[in-house]
Amino acid sequence: MSRTTIWIATFSIGLILFFTLFFAFVLLQNSTNTTISIEIVTKKVNSCPNNFAWFIVNISSIIPQSISEIIISTNVSIVTEYQLWANITPSVLEIFLFPNSTHIGQNILLEVTIGETSDNAVLEVWDWGDSEHEPAYERLTPFLEYFEQSKPQFNINVTTPWDISCNDAGLLIVEHYLFKSEFWELELSWHVMIPPYDWIQVYLRHRAEIKPSWGGMIESWNLTSNIINETTPPDQVFRPQ
Repeated sequence: MSRTTIWIATFSIGLILFFTLFFAFVLLQNSTNTTISIEIVTKKVNSCPNNFAWFIVNISSIIPQSISEIIISTNVSIVTEYQLWANITPSVLEIFLFPNSTHIGQNILLEVTIGETSDNAVLEVWDWGDSEHEPAYERLTPFLEYFEQSKPQFNINVTTPWDISCNDAGLLIVEHYLFKSEFWELELSWHVMIPPYDWIQVYLRHRAEIKPSWGGMIESWNLTSNIINETTPPDQVFRPQ
């Protein structure tokens, strides 16, 4: 074997080794780069005891597998739950805080940390009398019937189970309630006025999405309670603040 042949073989092996190490380094850098962007959609929320405060976190991408933990912390002791809707871009994290009477008058600081990124929000707990749920469920029923008949893709009907929470702490004139099912957020509000100003509005947000995707209203509860008019959904969820 000539010196030239040996040199070419040695050079080729060296070149292959160089590129192998180079691409291994690039892959390692990408696998350890866990920087993502997170944003709590509503930075301040009012709620009342014995209800849940519902925060939504917009995550810029699917969370890398190298991030094994989501850290949720508060400045006081309070029951906290969360639901991560991964495998989509952007990902959605929902955080639920459950204040009780001991939290009245407090500003509860919420911090969520994913990887090396954090964001903050505040829950203010009002001494706000929770209205009777029966009127809210009564006004919800026509919309559930409409979904069952006209929107089968929602898979919502009159037997769909919901958790309910007041969503109007600190607000007057308009009642607000949040309804939570396995896959949906439904916000229902109504104007506490005489006909024909007694309107009802609803939006729907799939819990794996950031924004509402459907809106509807009843023009007058006492005059047209069985007529649902579809409307443009709002650009963001509603939370009292």
